[in-house]
Amino acid sequence: MALTPKGRISNIPILTGATTDETFTQSDNLELEMKYWYPALSTKDVTALSKLYADSDFPSHQKAVDAAVGETLNRCGVCVYSFKAYRCIRS
Repeated sequence: MALTPKGRISNIPILTGATTDETFTQSDNLELEMKYWYPALSTKDVTALSKLYADSDFPSHQKAVDAAVGETLNRCGVCVYSFKAYRCIRS
């Protein structure tokens, strides 16, 4: 980041955004919901995902499922673009 004050900045278009309770879930069944959007996911994949969105981190099980589905559909692209922009600025 020391290059920024010197004017050495890459001009890259960046798509930004945020999600707040944006979800498309119809049930509180994480496996059913994830396989609807990502049919190739295995039960093992869904189990790993459920550990990342543990019920204990949310006010309810439904909110955990909402976050798991909503973030994979709406938020991942923002993280990817942000990471790419950061790498470009650093190089």
